[in-house]
Amino acid sequence: MRRYFLGVLAFAQISFGISLKEAINSAVKYNTDILYQKLNTKIASEKKKEAFGNFLPSIGFNVTSNVGRELAIPEGTTSFVFQKGHFTQWTFGLKQPLFNMPSFYKYKISKDDIKAQKYMLTAVKTDIKIDVMDTYINALVKRKLIDVDKKEVKDYERHLYNVEKMYEQGLVAFKDILQTKVKLNQAKQKLAQDQGEYKVYLQKLSNLIGRPVHHLEDIGSISNPLSKYDLNQLIDIALRNRVILKYGKTLIKKARDYQSLAKSTYLPQAYIEARYGYSDQIPGLPYYQDLLSAGISWKLFNGLKRFHEVHQAFLAYKQAKVNYQKLENDVKLQVTASYEALKTAEKDIALARSELKDAKEHYKIASEKYKVGLGTNTDVIDAEDYLTKARTDVVKSRYLYALAVYKLIEVVAYGQK
Repeated sequence: MRRYFLGVLAFAQISFGISLKEAINSAVKYNTDILYQKLNTKIASEKKKEAFGNFLPSIGFNVTSNVGRELAIPEGTTSFVFQKGHFTQWTFGLKQPLFNMPSFYKYKISKDDIKAQKYMLTAVKTDIKIDVMDTYINALVKRKLIDVDKKEVKDYERHLYNVEKMYEQGLVAFKDILQTKVKLNQAKQKLAQDQGEYKVYLQKLSNLIGRPVHHLEDIGSISNPLSKYDLNQLIDIALRNRVILKYGKTLIKKARDYQSLAKSTYLPQAYIEARYGYSDQIPGLPYYQDLLSAGISWKLFNGLKRFHEVHQAFLAYKQAKVNYQKLENDVKLQVTASYEALKTAEKDIALARSELKDAKEHYKIASEKYKVGLGTNTDVIDAEDYLTKARTDVVKSRYLYALAVYKLIEVVAYGQK
């Protein structure tokens, strides 16, 4: 029964396939890049807890057992034992930092890092979503082009049949048969190539979403929610919403905190310490020790190491600002490229439909003229190539328009806060 149920599920998956939305949701759950970044976020959280531990007291317990010679002080014929040859001692201590600025800035940096890793996680999800959409829609394009290739093969097979009949009647030369066979073989090769590339896209999509993909659902009509905005407005929206820019700003803040951390090493550190211990080192005089102390540790000079650490932190801060400028320029470029791709796709849809209408009429005329001896085989082949190109352009224009809309929404971060 279980095997039957699994078989039904497999058949359902192959029959109905996976939708674009399902593919994106699966990628968010199972994509390895996203899973890797989630682990980075968890590691950052653990580092924050580790940094917080620097504010807590350190507690230690130490016990030793010593074996050696007795230490004695001679007094005439007798001697006074100063230390036993075998003795034990233990110490229990607690140390609480009171003032430690490096620990404060390390904790602050760990908080910055958590925020940065969360932003990066969202940015990685955005990149993966775009990759999934690109792969999914290009796979659909290939699947549709396979249908176009099959139509081309059928057209050439039908034309070859007509040419052979006309050759038998002595109406055309044998070179027309050879010419048509060459184009038929080329059409079959194109069909095989697109079938192979379609399988590659399915495998790439399987890798992206973390599950095998055998069939794709087609996408429906799509509207453009950004049509009311011009390019400058879209760039402004992206600069406000793109998480990768928030990540860049967090890196700048983190770099400033590293500067403060480097400078804080010049400050003193204060602590209090309590110890309780026992020793039976002196025979007959075991003792317990109670000690409470407060101290200040101040490293006044450490060569030029701290100076260079401060300077390195300053350079890292400048580097973070340059990196943010690069990220901002990248976002502007992404929005501009997606916007222009969408505008081009909008124009291509209308042009492709008109092109297909003309190509069908042209092929019909070329075929009829050839049958009555008023046209050449080359005219028919050229018309078929034109028709195939028109069919291809119609397929690409539709899907590339959808892809352009999806990409623009993502690179603008439309609807995100």
